[in-house]
Amino acid sequence: MNQLHTLREELYASRGVRLYEEMLSRQITFYTFERNYRQLDAFIRLHYQLHSQHKLGDFNDREPLHDFLHELTRHLQNFVFSAKALVDHTRSYIKGSHGAQPEIGKEYAAKVAKHFGESGIGSFTKDVRDFFAHCSTPFISSVLWWLKRDPARAIYVTARH
Repeated sequence: MNQLHTLREELYASRGVRLYEEMLSRQITFYTFERNYRQLDAFIRLHYQLHSQHKLGDFNDREPLHDFLHELTRHLQNFVFSAKALVDHTRSYIKGSHGAQPEIGKEYAAKVAKHFGESGIGSFTKDVRDFFAHCSTPFISSVLWWLKRDPARAIYVTARH
């Protein structure tokens, strides 16, 4: 039995198992990020649908809209925190696994800058996450108005501290 325990410890200490666990960890982080994104997107779409059907209250009854926006805030918070976790975990993986290969780190940094830096989405997401984490919960409001026959919509995130 002692020999079996020793073999098991050796197996779990092997580089192959460590790499597998690192990849599994990254997959779980990406899964969490993706699910949070899909839930936020679906909730925003549901908001527009319910708002256009006048099912989120009216001027005299704001509670249904406020409840919905609170839930939307929760989804936004889950999304931005999972986005930051994905960035941090990936950066840690690149540094830990390829630290001795600076060209891989440079290539990774260039791709991050290209995909997230140019559009501004990376810094926006980081700023919203930092505001949630270090300042306060931002206020979310929504607007739906009609231009000719097509609805125009907007969701605003207001950050004050």
